[in-house]
Amino acid sequence: MIRSAAVKSPKISRRDLIVQAAGVATACVTNSTALAAVPPAAAIPGAVTGEPQQPPARNDARPGVRPFTIDIPKARIDRIMARVRDVEWPDAPDDPDPWAYGASLPVMKDLVSYWQTKYDWRARQARMNQFPQFMARVEDYDLHFLHLRGSGSNPRPIIFSHGWPNTFVEFLKVAEPLAHPERFGGRVEDAFSVVVPSLPGYAFSSKPRRPIGAPTTARLFDKLMTDVLGYRGYIAQGGDLGFTISREIGYISSNCAAIHLNHLLGVGAPAMTDEEKR
Repeated sequence: MIRSAAVKSPKISRRDLIVQAAGVATACVTNSTALAAVPPAAAIPGAVTGEPQQPPARNDARPGVRPFTIDIPKARIDRIMARVRDVEWPDAPDDPDPWAYGASLPVMKDLVSYWQTKYDWRARQARMNQFPQFMARVEDYDLHFLHLRGSGSNPRPIIFSHGWPNTFVEFLKVAEPLAHPERFGGRVEDAFSVVVPSLPGYAFSSKPRRPIGAPTTARLFDKLMTDVLGYRGYIAQGGDLGFTISREIGYISSNCAAIHLNHLLGVGAPAMTDEEKR
């Protein structure tokens, strides 16, 4: 977890500026009328109720879905921290701009110091485990995902696809407000049932045996929503690499009611492998 530091920012190129401008969300509705067909949550088998402030429910009646708890052994954490402590720092180039030749050495040293003296993995792990997480077999993959059922009688299903080099953690701050808007000054009628999977090869999902692209991941995520969780008329959202995945879900799935994208025309986001183009 990188903290803020009062350092000189790296120079931003024209391309970087264009990419950063993509922070303005672009909503792309593929079938808005399908939203009316979203069934009540009570009618969706396997929908999981989660209360992040309390120990979440760990039951899911859907076949092949099993509860998952993050539990990294202390020995593994110790090995990682030993490598952090033993880092061999390179000599910094003699340049007034510390970012001229890559990452700023002072910033990297500050980050390593933070990891060693202030960062608390166990606290972060406990925070992630407050959200109900599961594993499900989809085709040849074990997919890890967060599943937080929304409040009210008809929360709309939504699946979030993260980007690179991120993980499902980037959506933790929005998961509960979306699932339980009435707790944050919103209306219960606006609730979503939130699904946040880890992309294959990321976090706790299994690794692909060969490179895969957005079409394959989109197919897997659509099957997770429909075949595994029983959702119909769901929404897909994503940015960065998740942009291409959510876009592909909109292309291939008749069950995807709408997509929301935040990434300028998919700049820099790989769409598919050569094998998937065939």
